[in-house]
Amino acid sequence: MRQRPWLVAAAVAALALACAAAALAATPKPGKYRGKTSQDRSVRLKINDAGRIPRDGFKIHWQAPCQVKQDMAWTDVTHNTRRIELEDDGSFELDAKYKHTVGDFTGHIKIETDGKFDTKTSASGTFKARVRVTEDGDYVDTCKKTVNWSVSD
Repeated sequence: MRQRPWLVAAAVAALALACAAAALAATPKPGKYRGKTSQDRSVRLKINDAGRIPRDGFKIHWQAPCQVKQDMAWTDVTHNTRRIELEDDGSFELDAKYKHTVGDFTGHIKIETDGKFDTKTSASGTFKARVRVTEDGDYVDTCKKTVNWSVSD
């Protein structure tokens, strides 16, 4: 019976060390991270000294095939226009809407990004884009795509 309190104390200490190690692994080091998407396009991520993704710190190149004109696709580069906070576990998300005009066509773009730092020097996630294409205000097509991405320093 005397060994039991010691075993409990050892188990609690081991669990505390494991939790601390997991928290440290999820805290990214400041710097620039580069990588690719599942479309073999580039993605870039910056972490500032405060441990945040600054304005224009996440940039991803992507292409979304269209539904009506299946031989067409919307190609774009998306970046964040506001700072992104990282959660304690190293995860982050960005949901946004914006417009991009190319010639006579306007893309009404909705994006969703989820990411997570798995280690101090690498992150991965998912990027979803949905584009409602209009020409002179009239609906033309919808283009959409989900891509996976990963970066490292």
